Amino acid sequence: MNADNMIYRVDDGEAVMVTRLGMKIYFVRIRRLIVVLKCGRDLFEAIQITTDVLLSSRPGKVEYDPQHRIPIVFSNGDLLWKTQHPFPRFGQGAFKLSLQACYKARMEALGLSKAEIDTRLGDFVQFGKPVHAQYIYARQALLDRASDLGCHISRFYMVGDNTRSDIAGAVSMNTFSSKHRLRPWSAFLVKTGVWREGEDRMGADAVFEDVTKVVASVLQDYKQNLRN
Repeated sequence: MNADNMIYRVDDGEAVMVTRLGMKIYFVRIRRLIVVLKCGRDLFEAIQITTDVLLSSRPGKVEYDPQHRIPIVFSNGDLLWKTQHPFPRFGQGAFKLSLQACYKARMEALGLSKAEIDTRLGDFVQFGKPVHAQYIYARQALLDRASDLGCHISRFYMVGDNTRSDIAGAVSMNTFSSKHRLRPWSAFLVKTGVWREGEDRMGADAVFEDVTKVVASVLQDYKQNLRN
C-alpha cells in the first residue's frame, strides 16, 4: 500500500486518520517499525535481516511469531535513478521488489496461509514520489514559507527526470487540486536523468534540457504576465 491509503492497526499501537481540505493524511502511532531510507550495499544481508525482523520480535531465538507484526516504511519507490553511470541504475524500488519476493517465498516456506501472507505484505508502506503525501507536505511547507515572507503562491511546479515518480505524482496532484479547488501544479520534465527522448512523457506539461532552462522559462512567463 502507499501512504495515501495507509490505515491499519498493529499490536503495539494504533493508526489515526485525519482529513484536511479533503486530503487524506494518515498519522500512525506505533512503538516499532522498520524505515528504509536508502539501499544497502549488501542486498543479500539487507533482505535476510529485514525478513528476520518482520517475522519475529526475537530473531535468532524465534523463527516466526504469528503475533508479531510491524510495518516497514519505504522513503522512495523509484525503480531507477540517474548516477554518473551512462545508464539508469537500480534504486530503492528494486530493493523493495526483491524484499517482497523473498519475504513472500519465506512465508510460503513456513506454511503461512495466502490470507496471512497477503496481510503481512500489506504492512509495506510506500512514501516518496508519486505518493500524494509527498506533494501535500511540499505544498504545505511552501505555503508556510510564503506566508512568512508575505508572498502569494499561484501555482506549484514539479521539475523532475523520472516520469513514473516525479511527473506522475505532479500530474496526479494537479488533478486532485483541480477537484478540490486548490492551486494548480505543473509538471516539467528535464533531460538530465532517467527519461530519454522519444519515451512517454506521461502528462508532463513541457520538456527542458535542464532545470536552469525551466527556471528561466517560468520567470519569463511571470514577467510577461506582469507586463500584461
